[in-house]
Amino acid sequence: MKNNHTAEQRNLSTLASSGMSNKFSPDFCAYKESGSQLFHEICSQINCNLAFTREYEHAFGIITAMSDKLAISYLEMPHPSGITRGNDGFIYVLSTRTPHLLYRFREVQSSDNEQYLIPDLIKVLPGCLYAHELLAKDERLLINATGLNKVVSLAIDFTDQLRTDYLPRFIPDGLTNCMQLNSLCHDSANTFYSTCFSTIKSDFKPWKDDMGPLNKGGIIRHSDDEVIVNNLTCPHSARIANDRLFYCNSGFGEVRSCNLSGGDHTVIATLDGFTRGLIIHNDFIFVGLSRVQKGKNQYAPGVSPQSSKCGIVTINRYSGKIVNIIEWDNGAQIFDIQLIPKEAGNVLYLPQNRDIRQNDAPSHLFYEWKT
Repeated sequence: MKNNHTAEQRNLSTLASSGMSNKFSPDFCAYKESGSQLFHEICSQINCNLAFTREYEHAFGIITAMSDKLAISYLEMPHPSGITRGNDGFIYVLSTRTPHLLYRFREVQSSDNEQYLIPDLIKVLPGCLYAHELLAKDERLLINATGLNKVVSLAIDFTDQLRTDYLPRFIPDGLTNCMQLNSLCHDSANTFYSTCFSTIKSDFKPWKDDMGPLNKGGIIRHSDDEVIVNNLTCPHSARIANDRLFYCNSGFGEVRSCNLSGGDHTVIATLDGFTRGLIIHNDFIFVGLSRVQKGKNQYAPGVSPQSSKCGIVTINRYSGKIVNIIEWDNGAQIFDIQLIPKEAGNVLYLPQNRDIRQNDAPSHLFYEWKT
């Protein structure tokens, strides 16, 4: 797929002129799956759809289970990254370039009684945020402002200005990205944790030196700036379930867990790809896989570039065994994944500006839906 959104300042103009069309080729969409359980069975078992972002391919996608197969739909979006679901039922997605776009999606029902996820509100955010992940908590959206070494937030209805919620005390305010603070989660006591590429005080990007990012990353507890886990390589996607902290040691293709003090380490699985995007749900762990980019081997020293995959892996949470792999042969990267509960068993689609089921006629849903 042609890289139409790399020129950062073109994000808004490209979005306006493209009409959010679906330009993805059959090769882009083609996938295969393997494992002891089919993914449509897993989705039906947990009664959820799965949303995902393929950032550098400018695609926001939804996997939904039908009776005996999967349906995957896409919406073109410049550099989509973090996804979160608010307690208001809306889905929020970041588009991470200059300027940033923060999308709000709502579920609507079409005249033929099919369920769609429709973008109904977009807020422009400053590109200096270099935003990564997104977390909805209570009435606010928290954002990893990686470019500022901060966590910032705004009201979930987009009505207020950005405020700073966290800045590590060992990093002076005003510095640009020198730690790659890139994920966010909280425990039952509302203590927050983040992954980062570097845990040292610096006025530059330490992972960019001759030695690369090997073992320079960690997990920081916000309440006291304590680095509770050290010696990680490009970690991402901190998540908490049942008083355990789960995360990706991405540069080695690992999914790991530890207790909330950083002890009792366990490598749950080692996978063929740069691990990023993580969900824990019931007995399953879902994790995204990305190929090692050309010229970026130093970011994944523990992953074979030749065997690395783009896909989504389902793992048994307790045994670490792979249950299912969805793999895009021509895919590049997964940034984030998020489960969306199914309402009344409905499948869920993203809208297209042409309805291929009606001889490529204009989609009435896309052009005529009302907020």
